[in-house]
Formats: sequence, structure tokens, C-alpha cells
Amino acid sequence: MSSRTQITTHLVSPEKPVIAQEISLKASTVQVRNFRSLHGSHYEELGSCRVRTLAKILLIFIPIAVATIYLFVVASDLYRSDAQFLVRSTTSSAANEFTSLVQSQSIARAADESYVVKDYLLSRDAMRRLVREHDLLTILSRPEADVFNRFPPLIGRADDLALLRRYREMVDVKVNESTGIVALRVVAFRAVDARAIAIALITDAEAFLNRMNSRAEQDAVTYAQAFVDEARGRVVDVERRISDFRNVNGSADPNQEAARALDAIAALSAQATEMRADVDQQSIMTPSSPALASRRQQIAALEAQIQATKQKIVGASSSLSSKLGDFEQLVVEREIAAKSLASAMSNLDKTRQEATKKHLYLQEVVSPNAPDRAEYPRRFLDLIITLSIGVGLYIIFVSLYSATMEHRP
Repeated sequence: MSSRTQITTHLVSPEKPVIAQEISLKASTVQVRNFRSLHGSHYEELGSCRVRTLAKILLIFIPIAVATIYLFVVASDLYRSDAQFLVRSTTSSAANEFTSLVQSQSIARAADESYVVKDYLLSRDAMRRLVREHDLLTILSRPEADVFNRFPPLIGRADDLALLRRYREMVDVKVNESTGIVALRVVAFRAVDARAIAIALITDAEAFLNRMNSRAEQDAVTYAQAFVDEARGRVVDVERRISDFRNVNGSADPNQEAARALDAIAALSAQATEMRADVDQQSIMTPSSPALASRRQQIAALEAQIQATKQKIVGASSSLSSKLGDFEQLVVEREIAAKSLASAMSNLDKTRQEATKKHLYLQEVVSPNAPDRAEYPRRFLDLIITLSIGVGLYIIFVSLYSATMEHRP
């Protein structure tokens, strides 16, 4: 009886229901976790599929649809005209080392000027010349032009800067550094417009080089002419001073007057010497001759005349010697000025010849062509490029998304 009572007491002990509840609670928790794990992975996989589908639509299907509509419905055909030309300059070289009279001319490539021509063709000046002379605005607003490429645009500013930007999209110029060939590319909505603009740009480039030639020649000749004018001014100034000297001193040429006076002195001295010899001889032979006195008077007159002539040359303040120094200085200045003028005039002639020889020329290599078919847009190629970019972006996005989901706690 007592053992049965102990067993019954043990079965109805209050600790047993608590343990059973704990076991039941743990089992329920495990079931919930298994349910959440099973259905959570299903939800995550479903969300991942939705994200990938959305990415595929945004990165592939929509860009392909937009590109297809633009390329096959909106975009207008563009015709391309190509031309090539060279910028050359003439140089002269001596053909003989002993003389510079015979010269040979050669034509060389002007590399620096090629880049100058390139910058000019892409400048506002070239654009404005096309607007004035070849109606560029009408060419850019043809009925065939689409809304994104026409000018003036439907949306945006239509000022000079926008026109220049559109012009540089239409015209492209490249210089080959190895050959020096300048490649010109013109794109327009009509084939005839592309060729006409290319021809106009080549003609304008040639006119630009001619203006450069004229400016260089004008500058060189003007610089040489300034030296000629300066030398001529010095000659005129010296001649004026010589004229003033002659008017003030009453002497046309003191050098010539001094030379004539010296010649007169020499002649008088010779005559006086001859007469003295006669008088001496006559004094020995006929000392009492009455002609001796007359001869002696003649000798005295000659000596007085010689002395007066010498006084005219030297001695007095009004003598030729006082004038001769100033006059000789003026003569030397005149000779120097005359030589400078002759040298300046020779340099002017040489400068004109050299400026004529050193000209820049534009030589066409390939004339502007008239395109037979539209070059742009390259519809299927652009579609393939768009599809490739979209697929690439989609692969990158999916890779990043998968890596993020794997590392999510």
C-alpha cells in the first residue's frame, strides 16, 4: 500500500508537466524555424527573380526599344564628303657656292601652317563666312533634318556659340603628323550640301593662305621700306645742310676752289721762277739793260699775287681752309648717306624677291567627293553596340547583386 502511494505521488509530481511543456515548446520552435527557412528561401528567390527581371527591362529592353525608335524612325540620314590637301611652301637655295645669282626653288611641306589652317577651318571666322556666302543656316535646317540634329534646335539656345558647336559637329579636320596631309570631313543632310561645304572650306583655306602670304610680304616690304625712307631722309638732310653751307659761305665747293687756287699758285710760281731765271741771266749779260727793272716789277707782282692766293686759302678767318673742314664733313656724311640709301634700296628689292618666293600653297590630294549613300547613322551597328552595352551592364549588376545577397546576414 505504501509503495503504490509513492508511485502515484511520483506520477502526479508538479515537475513533470513543466518538462513536458518545455519539450513541446522546443519542438514548436524547431518547426517554425524550418517553416521560415523553407518559405524564406522561396521568397528570397522570388525577389531575386523580380530584381533581375526589372534590371533586364531597364538595362536591355528599354535601351534597345529607344535606340530602335530613334535609329529607324527619328534619326535622319547623314551624308559624308571627304577631302585631303597639303600645305606647301617654296624655298630658294643657292645652286653654286661661288655665286648667289643663280638660285633654284624647291617646294617643302609646311607642317606648322597645316595646324594653322586646321584651327582656322574650325573657327568662328570660317563658320561666319559659310553663313554669309554659302547659306549655312539653311543647310542646317533642311526638312530632312531630325529634331536632335537640326539648327536652330526646338529646345535650347540658338546663339552663335550653339551654332559653332553644331558646326564643329558637322566639320572635322585632322592633320597627319607623319605625312602632313590634312583630312577634311563634312557631314550634312544632303549629299550635295556636304560636297558644297567641303569645296567652300578648301577654297576658303586657300584664300586664308593667300591672305597670310600678302600679310607676310606686306610686313617684310614695309619694314625694308622704312629703312629706305630713313636713309633717304638722311640724304635729303645732308643735301640741305650743304646747300645752306654754300649759301652762307658763298662757295659752291671749297675743295674745288682750293684745288684751283693751288693750281694757280703753282702756275704763278713757275712763271715767277722762269722770269727770275731770265732776269738773272740778263743781269749777267747786260746789267745796264732798262728791261731789268720792268722784269723785276713783274716778278714782284707775281709774288704778290701768289701771296694773295695763299692768303685766300689759309690764314684768314674767311679763308678756304676754315670752310674746308666743315664742307668735307658734310661731304663724308653725304657719301655715307648715299651708300646707306643704295644698300637700303638693294635690300628692299631683295626683300620683295624673297617675299615673292616664300609663298604658301594649298595642294589638293583628294578632291571633295559626292557621296552616293548615307554614311550615318549606322543603324544595325549602333543597335549591336547598344545591346552589348546593356548586356554588359546587366551582367555587372547581377554579379554585384548576387554578391550582396550572399553576404547579407
